[in-house]
Amino acid sequence: TDKAQRAYHCALAHLGFPEVKLEPANSNWHLSRAALELLLQLKPKDRRMFVKACRLAIESDGEITVAEGELYRVIACFLEVPEPPLTISG
Repeated sequence: TDKAQRAYHCALAHLGFPEVKLEPANSNWHLSRAALELLLQLKPKDRRMFVKACRLAIESDGEITVAEGELYRVIACFLEVPEPPLTISG
């Protein structure tokens, strides 16, 4: 969707990455877990930057769903980046 594309581009811009084609969502937990394990190898500064990019992507449409807030907390926790919970849109 357009919202997802905008969120993705917002995160890429924050990370300073060039345009990369957005792949369809992957429901394979093993691949997602492997990706998170790779992210855990980043330096703490880079992990914080990645988590901030996640937050910017989530906030890009001006609304934060419960699922987005929960996923954000899981990612931040897994990457050992202390972050307060996001305020869910009401």
